[in-house]
Amino acid sequence: MSRRWYAALLVVCFLAIVMGGGCSTSEQPLPAQQPEPFAAPEAHNMFRVAYAAITERFVDPVSAEQIALDGLSGLATIDPALTVAKLRNDVELDVAGRRVMSLQTPKARDLEGWAQVSVQIWRAARAHSTRLAAVPQEGVYEAVFDRMTAALDANSRYATPDEARRNRQRRDGYHGIGIGVRMEGDAPVISEINGASPAERAGLRVGDVLVQIDGRPTSGLSQAEVEALLQEEVTGRVRLTVHRLGRTSLRFVVPRSYLIPDMVKERYEDGILFLTISHFNRDTADDIARTWEGLSAPPAQQIRGIVLDLRGNPGGLLQQAVKVADLFLADGPILSTRGRHPDSVQDYVAGGDDITHGLPLVILIDGDTASAAELTAAALQDRDRAIVIGSTSYGKGCTSGLYVGDPDAFDRLLSRPSAMSAETGRSTCPAEKRDGTVDLELARRLIDQPDVFADALHRVSLVAQVPEGAVP
Repeated sequence: MSRRWYAALLVVCFLAIVMGGGCSTSEQPLPAQQPEPFAAPEAHNMFRVAYAAITERFVDPVSAEQIALDGLSGLATIDPALTVAKLRNDVELDVAGRRVMSLQTPKARDLEGWAQVSVQIWRAARAHSTRLAAVPQEGVYEAVFDRMTAALDANSRYATPDEARRNRQRRDGYHGIGIGVRMEGDAPVISEINGASPAERAGLRVGDVLVQIDGRPTSGLSQAEVEALLQEEVTGRVRLTVHRLGRTSLRFVVPRSYLIPDMVKERYEDGILFLTISHFNRDTADDIARTWEGLSAPPAQQIRGIVLDLRGNPGGLLQQAVKVADLFLADGPILSTRGRHPDSVQDYVAGGDDITHGLPLVILIDGDTASAAELTAAALQDRDRAIVIGSTSYGKGCTSGLYVGDPDAFDRLLSRPSAMSAETGRSTCPAEKRDGTVDLELARRLIDQPDVFADALHRVSLVAQVPEGAVP
Protein backbone atom coordinates (compact mmCIF):
# COMPACT_ATOMS: atom_id res chain seq x y z
CA MET A 1 0.00 0.00 0.00
CA SER A 2 1.29 3.49 -0.86
CA ARG A 3 2.36 5.56 2.13
CA ARG A 4 2.79 8.93 0.39
CA TRP A 5 0.06 10.42 2.50
CA TYR A 6 1.81 9.73 5.77
CA ALA A 7 3.68 13.00 5.33
CA ALA A 8 0.46 14.97 4.92
CA LEU A 9 -0.64 17.01 7.91
CA LEU A 10 -4.03 18.05 9.18
CA VAL A 11 -3.74 21.27 11.16
CA VAL A 12 -6.83 21.55 13.38
CA CYS A 13 -7.29 24.69 15.46
CA PHE A 14 -9.04 24.67 18.85
CA LEU A 15 -11.39 27.62 18.76
CA ALA A 16 -14.76 28.07 20.33
CA ILE A 17 -12.38 26.29 17.57
CA VAL A 18 -7.87 19.68 11.33
CA MET A 19 -20.42 2.33 -7.08
CA GLY A 20 -23.23 3.44 -8.91
CA GLY A 21 -26.11 2.32 -10.99
CA GLY A 22 -26.92 3.42 -14.51
CA CYS A 23 -26.64 7.08 -15.49
CA SER A 24 -25.23 9.32 -18.18
CA THR A 25 -21.68 10.59 -17.82
CA SER A 26 -20.84 14.29 -17.77
CA GLU A 27 -19.48 15.65 -21.03
CA GLN A 28 -15.78 16.31 -20.47
CA PRO A 29 -12.60 15.82 -22.52
CA LEU A 30 -10.76 12.58 -21.98
CA PRO A 31 -7.67 12.83 -19.77
CA ALA A 32 -4.36 13.15 -21.58
CA GLN A 33 -3.03 10.03 -19.88
CA GLN A 34 -4.32 6.92 -18.17
CA PRO A 35 -5.60 7.81 -14.66
CA GLU A 36 -3.62 6.35 -11.80
CA PRO A 37 -5.28 3.41 -10.01
CA PHE A 38 -7.54 4.28 -7.10
CA ALA A 39 -5.87 3.20 -3.83
CA ALA A 40 -9.03 2.46 -1.83
CA PRO A 41 -7.30 1.05 1.30
CA GLU A 42 -5.11 4.14 1.56
CA ALA A 43 -8.11 6.44 1.15
CA HIS A 44 -10.13 4.51 3.74
CA ASN A 45 -7.33 4.77 6.30
CA MET A 46 -6.81 8.45 5.53
CA PHE A 47 -10.48 9.27 6.10
CA ARG A 48 -10.76 7.14 9.24
CA VAL A 49 -7.72 8.76 10.85
CA ALA A 50 -8.84 12.27 9.90
CA TYR A 51 -12.38 11.78 11.19
CA ALA A 52 -11.10 10.33 14.46
CA ALA A 53 -8.61 13.18 15.00
CA ILE A 54 -11.17 15.92 14.45
CA THR A 55 -14.11 14.38 16.32
CA GLU A 56 -11.98 13.49 19.34
CA ARG A 57 -10.04 16.72 19.68
CA PHE A 58 -11.99 19.61 18.20
CA VAL A 59 -12.96 21.87 21.08
CA ASP A 60 -16.66 21.78 20.21
CA PRO A 61 -18.44 18.47 19.59
CA VAL A 62 -18.54 17.61 15.90
CA SER A 63 -19.76 14.42 14.24
CA ALA A 64 -18.14 12.25 11.61
CA GLU A 65 -21.24 12.82 9.49
CA GLN A 66 -20.82 16.57 9.53
CA ILE A 67 -17.15 16.63 8.59
CA ALA A 68 -17.51 13.83 6.01
CA LEU A 69 -20.32 15.62 4.17
CA ASP A 70 -18.42 18.90 4.31
CA GLY A 71 -15.34 17.21 2.90
CA LEU A 72 -17.13 15.31 0.13
CA SER A 73 -18.68 18.54 -1.09
CA GLY A 74 -15.11 19.52 -1.99
CA LEU A 75 -15.24 17.12 -4.96
CA ALA A 76 -17.18 19.87 -6.72
CA THR A 77 -14.07 22.06 -6.71
CA ILE A 78 -12.54 19.53 -9.13
CA ASP A 79 -15.70 18.82 -11.14
CA PRO A 80 -18.64 21.22 -10.60
CA ALA A 81 -20.98 18.56 -12.02
CA LEU A 82 -20.54 16.48 -8.84
CA THR A 83 -22.94 16.98 -5.94
CA VAL A 84 -22.92 15.08 -2.64
CA ALA A 85 -25.73 15.64 -0.15
CA LYS A 86 -27.71 13.92 2.58
CA LEU A 87 -31.39 13.46 1.77
CA ARG A 88 -33.39 12.00 4.66
CA ASN A 89 -31.57 8.75 5.52
CA ASP A 90 -29.41 8.47 2.40
CA VAL A 91 -26.22 10.01 1.07
CA GLU A 92 -26.73 10.87 -2.58
CA LEU A 93 -24.19 11.41 -5.37
CA ASP A 94 -25.44 13.33 -8.39
CA VAL A 95 -23.53 13.96 -11.61
CA ALA A 96 -24.84 16.80 -13.77
CA GLY A 97 -28.14 16.62 -11.91
CA ARG A 98 -28.64 12.85 -12.26
CA ARG A 99 -28.55 10.42 -9.38
CA VAL A 100 -25.74 7.86 -9.73
CA MET A 101 -25.45 6.51 -6.18
CA SER A 102 -27.51 6.32 -3.02
CA LEU A 103 -26.06 4.92 0.20
CA GLN A 104 -27.72 4.41 3.55
CA THR A 105 -26.49 6.98 6.05
CA PRO A 106 -24.36 5.56 8.88
CA LYS A 107 -24.89 6.79 12.40
CA ALA A 108 -23.62 10.34 12.86
CA ARG A 109 -20.62 9.29 14.97
CA ASP A 110 -19.75 6.07 13.13
CA LEU A 111 -16.16 6.77 12.06
CA GLU A 112 -15.72 3.48 10.20
CA GLY A 113 -19.07 3.82 8.46
CA TRP A 114 -18.37 7.34 7.22
CA ALA A 115 -14.88 6.37 6.07
CA GLN A 116 -16.46 3.59 3.97
CA VAL A 117 -19.10 5.94 2.58
CA SER A 118 -16.43 8.49 1.66
CA VAL A 119 -14.43 5.90 -0.27
CA GLN A 120 -17.52 4.56 -2.07
CA ILE A 121 -18.66 8.04 -3.08
CA TRP A 122 -15.17 8.89 -4.34
CA ARG A 123 -14.93 5.62 -6.30
CA ALA A 124 -18.31 6.16 -7.95
CA ALA A 125 -17.52 9.80 -8.73
CA ARG A 126 -14.29 8.71 -10.48
CA ALA A 127 -16.27 6.27 -12.61
CA HIS A 128 -18.57 9.04 -13.83
CA SER A 129 -16.21 12.00 -14.00
CA THR A 130 -13.18 11.87 -16.24
CA ARG A 131 -12.07 15.15 -14.73
CA LEU A 132 -11.97 13.70 -11.23
CA ALA A 133 -10.36 10.46 -12.44
CA ALA A 134 -7.54 12.46 -14.02
CA VAL A 135 -6.60 14.13 -10.72
CA PRO A 136 -3.91 12.35 -8.65
CA GLN A 137 -5.13 10.97 -5.35
CA GLU A 138 -3.20 13.60 -3.39
CA GLY A 139 -5.04 16.33 -5.33
CA VAL A 140 -8.39 14.87 -4.26
CA TYR A 141 -7.25 14.70 -0.62
CA GLU A 142 -6.38 18.37 -0.85
CA ALA A 143 -9.79 19.32 -2.26
CA VAL A 144 -11.69 17.24 0.31
CA PHE A 145 -9.71 18.22 3.38
CA ASP A 146 -9.52 21.88 2.38
CA ARG A 147 -13.32 22.01 2.31
CA MET A 148 -13.59 19.95 5.51
CA THR A 149 -11.22 22.10 7.58
CA ALA A 150 -12.59 25.35 6.16
CA ALA A 151 -15.97 24.39 7.59
CA LEU A 152 -14.43 24.02 11.07
CA ASP A 153 -12.87 27.48 11.43
CA ALA A 154 -10.68 30.05 9.73
CA ASN A 155 -7.37 28.59 10.92
CA SER A 156 -7.65 24.85 10.33
CA ARG A 157 -6.14 23.63 7.08
CA TYR A 158 -4.73 20.66 5.25
CA ALA A 159 -1.05 20.65 4.28
CA THR A 160 0.15 18.65 1.31
CA PRO A 161 3.18 16.35 1.77
CA ASP A 162 5.50 19.01 0.28
CA GLU A 163 4.08 21.71 2.56
CA ALA A 164 4.33 19.38 5.54
CA ARG A 165 7.99 18.66 4.74
CA ARG A 166 8.84 22.36 4.52
CA ASN A 167 6.98 23.13 7.75
CA ARG A 168 8.71 20.26 9.51
CA GLN A 169 12.12 21.45 8.33
CA ARG A 170 11.44 24.97 9.59
CA ARG A 171 10.14 23.62 12.90
CA ASP A 172 12.49 20.71 13.65
CA GLY A 173 15.46 21.12 11.30
CA TYR A 174 16.76 19.11 8.37
CA HIS A 175 19.87 17.53 6.84
CA GLY A 176 21.32 19.83 4.22
CA ILE A 177 24.01 22.38 3.43
CA GLY A 178 22.26 25.54 4.64
CA ILE A 179 21.12 27.40 1.53
CA GLY A 180 17.84 28.79 0.29
CA VAL A 181 16.99 28.54 -3.41
CA ARG A 182 14.71 30.55 -5.66
CA MET A 183 13.97 30.01 -9.33
CA GLU A 184 14.93 32.66 -11.86
CA GLY A 185 13.41 31.42 -15.06
CA ASP A 186 14.66 27.86 -15.43
CA ALA A 187 17.69 28.35 -13.18
CA PRO A 188 17.92 27.68 -9.42
CA VAL A 189 19.74 30.56 -7.73
CA ILE A 190 21.05 30.65 -4.16
CA SER A 191 18.87 33.25 -2.40
CA GLU A 192 20.22 32.92 1.14
CA ILE A 193 23.00 31.21 3.06
CA ASN A 194 22.56 30.36 6.72
CA GLY A 195 25.26 31.62 9.02
CA ALA A 196 27.85 29.08 10.22
CA SER A 197 26.49 26.52 7.74
CA PRO A 198 28.46 24.10 5.52
CA ALA A 199 27.58 26.28 2.52
CA GLU A 200 29.06 29.37 4.12
CA ARG A 201 32.23 27.55 5.14
CA ALA A 202 32.61 26.12 1.63
CA GLY A 203 32.49 29.58 0.06
CA LEU A 204 29.14 29.54 -1.70
CA ARG A 205 27.55 32.96 -2.21
CA VAL A 206 24.10 34.44 -2.64
CA GLY A 207 23.50 34.82 -6.37
CA ASP A 208 25.41 31.70 -7.37
CA VAL A 209 23.48 29.73 -10.01
CA LEU A 210 23.31 25.97 -9.39
CA VAL A 211 24.24 24.27 -12.66
CA GLN A 212 24.72 20.68 -11.49
CA ILE A 213 24.01 18.74 -8.29
CA ASP A 214 26.01 15.52 -7.94
CA GLY A 215 26.56 15.58 -11.70
CA ARG A 216 22.88 16.01 -12.56
CA PRO A 217 22.00 19.13 -14.58
CA THR A 218 19.46 21.36 -12.87
CA SER A 219 17.92 22.64 -16.08
CA GLY A 220 14.26 21.64 -16.20
CA LEU A 221 14.03 20.78 -12.51
CA SER A 222 11.48 22.42 -10.23
CA GLN A 223 12.47 24.18 -7.02
CA ALA A 224 11.12 21.25 -4.99
CA GLU A 225 13.23 18.81 -7.03
CA VAL A 226 16.35 20.91 -6.54
CA GLU A 227 15.77 21.08 -2.78
CA ALA A 228 15.19 17.32 -2.65
CA LEU A 229 18.52 16.68 -4.39
CA LEU A 230 20.34 18.91 -1.93
CA GLN A 231 18.83 16.95 0.97
CA GLU A 232 18.70 13.53 -0.70
CA GLU A 233 21.07 11.76 1.70
CA VAL A 234 21.04 12.06 5.47
CA THR A 235 24.84 12.17 5.59
CA GLY A 236 27.66 12.50 3.10
CA ARG A 237 28.66 15.26 0.73
CA VAL A 238 27.05 16.97 -2.21
CA ARG A 239 29.03 17.99 -5.30
CA LEU A 240 27.91 21.30 -6.78
CA THR A 241 28.78 23.08 -10.00
CA VAL A 242 27.79 26.75 -9.89
CA HIS A 243 28.01 29.73 -12.19
CA ARG A 244 29.14 32.96 -10.54
CA LEU A 245 28.85 36.34 -12.22
CA GLY A 246 32.16 37.28 -13.81
CA ARG A 247 33.67 33.86 -13.25
CA THR A 248 33.74 30.56 -15.04
CA SER A 249 32.01 27.58 -13.53
CA LEU A 250 33.07 26.77 -9.96
CA ARG A 251 32.96 23.39 -8.27
CA PHE A 252 32.33 22.75 -4.59
CA VAL A 253 32.14 19.66 -2.43
CA VAL A 254 29.96 20.52 0.56
CA PRO A 255 29.26 18.19 3.53
CA ARG A 256 25.68 17.81 4.63
CA SER A 257 24.88 18.31 8.30
CA TYR A 258 21.83 18.58 10.54
CA LEU A 259 20.64 22.18 10.53
CA ILE A 260 18.00 24.00 12.54
CA PRO A 261 16.98 27.25 10.83
CA ASP A 262 18.05 30.36 12.73
CA MET A 263 14.89 32.24 13.66
CA VAL A 264 16.46 34.76 16.06
CA LYS A 265 18.39 37.85 14.94
CA GLU A 266 20.07 40.08 17.50
CA ARG A 267 21.30 43.66 17.38
CA TYR A 268 22.88 45.71 20.16
CA GLU A 269 22.56 49.46 19.92
CA ASP A 270 23.00 52.23 22.46
CA GLY A 271 22.36 50.06 25.50
CA ILE A 272 19.36 48.22 24.03
CA LEU A 273 19.33 44.60 22.87
CA PHE A 274 16.99 44.09 19.92
CA LEU A 275 15.85 40.48 19.39
CA THR A 276 13.81 39.71 16.27
CA ILE A 277 12.06 36.33 16.26
CA SER A 278 10.70 35.35 12.85
CA HIS A 279 9.26 31.97 13.93
CA PHE A 280 9.15 29.71 17.00
CA ASN A 281 11.03 26.50 16.19
CA ARG A 282 12.63 23.93 18.47
CA ASP A 283 15.74 26.07 19.07
CA THR A 284 14.23 29.53 19.60
CA ALA A 285 14.41 29.76 23.39
CA ASP A 286 17.91 28.27 23.47
CA ASP A 287 19.01 30.77 20.79
CA ILE A 288 17.86 33.67 22.94
CA ALA A 289 19.50 32.22 26.05
CA ARG A 290 22.77 31.68 24.16
CA THR A 291 22.64 35.22 22.80
CA TRP A 292 22.29 36.61 26.31
CA GLU A 293 24.98 34.39 27.76
CA GLY A 294 27.31 35.19 24.88
CA LEU A 295 27.31 38.92 25.52
CA SER A 296 30.69 40.04 26.74
CA ALA A 297 30.80 41.54 30.22
CA PRO A 298 30.85 45.26 29.33
CA PRO A 299 27.82 45.23 26.96
CA ALA A 300 25.88 43.00 29.33
CA GLN A 301 26.52 45.45 32.15
CA GLN A 302 25.49 48.39 29.97
CA ILE A 303 22.23 46.95 28.62
CA ARG A 304 19.33 49.11 29.78
CA GLY A 305 16.47 47.19 28.17
CA ILE A 306 15.36 44.63 25.62
CA VAL A 307 13.07 44.92 22.59
CA LEU A 308 11.47 41.64 21.49
CA ASP A 309 10.30 42.13 17.90
CA LEU A 310 7.51 39.68 17.03
CA ARG A 311 6.14 41.62 14.06
CA GLY A 312 5.31 39.31 11.18
CA ASN A 313 5.87 36.22 13.33
CA PRO A 314 3.20 33.61 12.42
CA GLY A 315 3.87 31.47 15.51
CA GLY A 316 5.26 27.97 15.72
CA LEU A 317 5.74 25.57 18.61
CA LEU A 318 3.65 26.19 21.73
CA GLN A 319 6.37 24.80 24.00
CA GLN A 320 8.82 27.34 22.61
CA ALA A 321 6.40 30.20 23.23
CA VAL A 322 6.22 29.06 26.84
CA LYS A 323 10.02 28.71 27.15
CA VAL A 324 10.65 32.16 25.69
CA ALA A 325 8.22 33.72 28.17
CA ASP A 326 9.87 31.68 30.95
CA LEU A 327 13.24 33.29 30.15
CA PHE A 328 11.86 36.63 31.35
CA LEU A 329 9.84 35.38 34.34
CA ALA A 330 11.14 34.25 37.73
CA ASP A 331 8.04 32.34 38.81
CA GLY A 332 4.28 32.14 38.56
CA PRO A 333 1.86 31.07 35.81
CA ILE A 334 2.66 31.56 32.13
CA LEU A 335 -0.44 30.23 30.39
CA SER A 336 -3.04 27.48 30.54
CA THR A 337 -4.71 25.43 27.85
CA ARG A 338 -8.20 23.97 28.00
CA GLY A 339 -9.99 21.72 25.54
CA ARG A 340 -12.58 18.96 25.28
CA HIS A 341 -9.99 16.17 25.33
CA PRO A 342 -8.60 15.44 28.83
CA ASP A 343 -5.00 15.63 27.64
CA SER A 344 -5.55 19.21 26.49
CA VAL A 345 -5.75 20.49 30.08
CA GLN A 346 -2.27 21.91 30.68
CA ASP A 347 -0.91 24.58 33.02
CA TYR A 348 2.51 26.08 32.32
CA VAL A 349 4.42 27.71 35.17
CA ALA A 350 7.71 29.60 35.14
CA GLY A 351 10.43 27.45 36.62
CA GLY A 352 13.62 29.48 36.71
CA ASP A 353 15.20 32.89 37.02
CA ASP A 354 14.54 35.90 34.84
CA ILE A 355 17.77 35.87 32.82
CA THR A 356 17.68 39.67 32.50
CA HIS A 357 16.93 40.28 36.21
CA GLY A 358 13.96 42.50 35.47
CA LEU A 359 15.36 44.76 32.76
CA PRO A 360 12.67 46.76 30.92
CA LEU A 361 11.11 44.61 28.18
CA VAL A 362 9.12 45.95 25.21
CA ILE A 363 7.40 43.63 22.71
CA LEU A 364 6.51 44.74 19.18
CA ILE A 365 3.56 43.10 17.38
CA ASP A 366 1.48 43.77 14.27
CA GLY A 367 -1.41 42.29 12.33
CA ASP A 368 0.75 39.37 11.18
CA THR A 369 1.76 38.36 14.72
CA ALA A 370 -0.13 35.14 15.41
CA SER A 371 -0.46 31.94 17.43
CA ALA A 372 2.62 31.17 19.56
CA ALA A 373 3.89 34.73 19.11
CA GLU A 374 0.61 36.10 20.45
CA LEU A 375 0.85 33.76 23.43
CA THR A 376 4.32 34.97 24.36
CA ALA A 377 3.25 38.61 24.12
CA ALA A 378 0.02 38.04 26.06
CA ALA A 379 1.69 36.00 28.81
CA LEU A 380 4.42 38.57 29.45
CA GLN A 381 1.94 41.44 29.34
CA ASP A 382 -0.51 39.66 31.66
CA ARG A 383 2.28 39.15 34.19
CA ASP A 384 3.17 42.88 34.10
CA ARG A 385 6.57 41.97 32.72
CA ALA A 386 6.43 43.69 29.33
CA ILE A 387 4.78 46.52 27.45
CA VAL A 388 3.32 45.52 24.09
CA ILE A 389 3.45 48.08 21.26
CA GLY A 390 1.93 47.94 17.79
CA SER A 391 -1.37 47.15 16.14
CA THR A 392 -3.92 44.50 17.02
CA SER A 393 -2.36 41.10 16.37
CA TYR A 394 -3.79 38.46 14.04
CA GLY A 395 -6.14 37.26 16.77
CA LYS A 396 -5.90 33.52 16.23
CA GLY A 397 -6.44 32.93 19.95
CA CYS A 398 -5.63 29.25 19.74
CA THR A 399 -2.89 26.70 19.47
CA SER A 400 -2.61 24.28 16.58
CA GLY A 401 -1.47 20.70 16.46
CA LEU A 402 -0.01 18.65 13.67
CA TYR A 403 -1.74 15.40 12.74
CA VAL A 404 -0.09 13.09 10.25
CA GLY A 405 -1.89 10.43 8.28
CA ASP A 406 -0.20 7.60 10.19
CA PRO A 407 -2.49 6.91 13.19
CA ASP A 408 0.53 6.08 15.36
CA ALA A 409 2.22 9.41 14.76
CA PHE A 410 -0.09 11.91 16.46
CA ASP A 411 2.40 14.06 18.30
CA ARG A 412 0.43 16.43 20.49
CA LEU A 413 -2.91 17.71 21.62
CA LEU A 414 -4.55 20.91 20.66
CA SER A 415 -6.24 23.24 23.05
CA ARG A 416 -7.37 26.77 23.55
CA PRO A 417 -5.12 29.01 25.68
CA SER A 418 -6.97 30.77 28.46
CA ALA A 419 -4.24 33.42 28.46
CA MET A 420 -5.76 34.89 25.32
CA SER A 421 -9.25 35.30 26.75
CA ALA A 422 -8.55 38.62 28.47
CA GLU A 423 -7.68 40.61 25.35
CA THR A 424 -11.00 42.48 25.21
CA GLY A 425 -10.53 46.21 25.64
CA ARG A 426 -6.77 46.35 25.18
CA SER A 427 -6.37 46.84 21.47
CA THR A 428 -7.02 50.24 19.95
CA CYS A 429 -5.13 49.94 16.63
CA PRO A 430 -6.49 47.96 13.68
CA ALA A 431 -4.60 44.84 12.67
CA GLU A 432 -2.03 45.87 10.05
CA LYS A 433 1.50 45.15 8.93
CA ARG A 434 3.94 47.44 10.76
CA ASP A 435 7.56 47.17 9.71
CA GLY A 436 8.66 50.78 9.97
CA THR A 437 10.66 52.61 12.63
CA VAL A 438 7.83 54.30 14.55
CA ASP A 439 7.26 51.40 16.96
CA LEU A 440 11.01 50.87 17.38
CA GLU A 441 11.46 54.52 18.29
CA LEU A 442 8.61 54.38 20.79
CA ALA A 443 10.15 51.27 22.39
CA ARG A 444 13.49 53.05 22.61
CA ARG A 445 11.94 56.08 24.33
CA LEU A 446 10.16 53.89 26.86
CA ILE A 447 13.42 52.19 27.79
CA ASP A 448 15.27 55.53 27.91
CA GLN A 449 12.76 56.88 30.45
CA PRO A 450 12.33 54.37 33.30
CA ASP A 451 9.61 56.45 35.00
CA VAL A 452 7.54 56.52 31.81
CA PHE A 453 8.07 52.78 31.31
CA ALA A 454 6.93 52.03 34.88
CA ASP A 455 3.85 54.22 34.46
CA ALA A 456 2.94 52.58 31.14
CA LEU A 457 3.40 49.12 32.63
CA HIS A 458 1.10 50.09 35.50
CA ARG A 459 -1.57 51.33 33.09
CA VAL A 460 -1.39 48.10 31.05
CA SER A 461 -1.84 46.15 34.26
CA LEU A 462 -4.96 48.16 35.15
CA VAL A 463 -6.47 47.70 31.68
CA ALA A 464 -6.04 43.95 32.04
CA GLN A 465 -8.12 43.98 35.21
CA VAL A 466 -11.07 46.27 34.33
CA PRO A 467 -14.28 45.14 32.61
CA GLU A 468 -14.77 45.73 28.91
CA GLY A 469 -15.58 49.33 28.07
CA ALA A 470 -14.07 50.80 31.26
CA VAL A 471 -10.84 52.79 30.97
CA PRO A 472 -8.64 53.34 34.05
